[in-house]
Amino acid sequence: MKVFIIGESSQDRGKQLESLTLLILKNLNYSNCHDRVISSGGSEVDVMAELKTPLFGPTEVLCECKATAKKSDTTDWCKFLGKIFLAELSSTKPISGLFISLSGGNGNVIGSYKELIKSRSDIRILTGEELASEVSKCFPDFKENDFYFRMLSKQTDKRILTQNLIYYNNELYRIFDLEGDFYSVLNSDGNLLLSDDKVISLVNDSTNISGEFLDVSEDKKRKDLELLCEGYVLSKLIETNSSIDISQLSKEFQGELKGQSYVPEDVIASMFNELTQQPFIEGNKDVIQLDFSEIRNTLSFLNRYLSIGVFPKMLRCDTYLDLFNEDLVSKISEVQGNLPIPESDEEMLLKLLSVSPSAVIRAINPIPFIVNSRNEFENIPERLNKTHLEFFFKVLFEGLYVDYDKRILFEYYLNIDLIEFETVTNYKLKTSKNIFLEHEDRSRFAIGKMTSNGDKTITIKLIKTNDQPEPWDESHNE
Repeated sequence: MKVFIIGESSQDRGKQLESLTLLILKNLNYSNCHDRVISSGGSEVDVMAELKTPLFGPTEVLCECKATAKKSDTTDWCKFLGKIFLAELSSTKPISGLFISLSGGNGNVIGSYKELIKSRSDIRILTGEELASEVSKCFPDFKENDFYFRMLSKQTDKRILTQNLIYYNNELYRIFDLEGDFYSVLNSDGNLLLSDDKVISLVNDSTNISGEFLDVSEDKKRKDLELLCEGYVLSKLIETNSSIDISQLSKEFQGELKGQSYVPEDVIASMFNELTQQPFIEGNKDVIQLDFSEIRNTLSFLNRYLSIGVFPKMLRCDTYLDLFNEDLVSKISEVQGNLPIPESDEEMLLKLLSVSPSAVIRAINPIPFIVNSRNEFENIPERLNKTHLEFFFKVLFEGLYVDYDKRILFEYYLNIDLIEFETVTNYKLKTSKNIFLEHEDRSRFAIGKMTSNGDKTITIKLIKTNDQPEPWDESHNE
């Protein structure tokens, strides 16, 4: 990790580094910190400070600050050592040195430094990761690296390559290099800077950072539009189960969005370009259709389509429902480390998958606990098969529970008459002799309609008490 100093001029960048050096020294418990002073040896020093020690009294530290883009050379290094030597000749206090270089030193400087510290450990070069670490300590509100990584990852799907620090006017920022030769900047709170922020213009003008600034919020809008387009196209392909003319589909899509949003033609073109490269798409630049001739195509489609977002209407299409068959069960078994799925459970599995997109995603991707455990055995015991099968269905039913709680799917479940979800959990705390504590928790919630705002009917989630009748009893009573 590196530290970048930005400023309105090279002189300003030098002053910025000096102010940062003062912060570092104060954080290291130095006192009497001053910049641009004349040392006891008569030399001009960028920063000077004192460190008071109980045994030896105060020690003076002389600091040289190099904010240049090129590595410091032996001329810079020897001038710095000369200032220390002159100060030692005329000072009664011990003299130490701190050489801060944003770009580090060249090979000769580093070689000289390695020899010097064998006898002078009080002279130190601060650069690179070590400098970044000391700078971070000066800003207690600045969070761990992972925090900023997570904040940016939520906003973009571009791969993050590196992250570094930027200092300007007593503020610290995090700059990320992204794939595609882009970069983005976050402040200490984890908020993204926009293109009109002064920091961004200074990054462009006063550093050697390559790449183009990426307005992540705008990039995310574009990506969301691409996903919306793709979801619409895949839904149409499922609905029609036939080839579709791309140009006609684009017009229909813009027509349905009229008054809500406009999708630029280049976004649609980019989406189609990526979509036609998927294994489950057959066709060319003009006409496309779905291809489920191989089971791998089916898995690829389900992963992509269901990850984009759910289009409830499509979940009832025959083309979609026909994907849940014996071939898919066999493939799921293989994906889960050749987990045996008994014929007696196949019907339940297919029913579950046909009504829960989340369960599908979980079933067609390796479940780590199951797969990792099965990889440890050459011959898997039957009891372990049973344990893994129970865990497999537990994970899938948890996915169904998640879906049943999604507002976007309320109407779908209501239309296929899945109107109530009940869970029963048994808690048992046991001693070596008996059950010490036992409790059964039974939860019920249903989906129904109610009238709101006069005559408007909306679909809502209802909590049901355990003494209420079952749905079929309520229907009979009606």
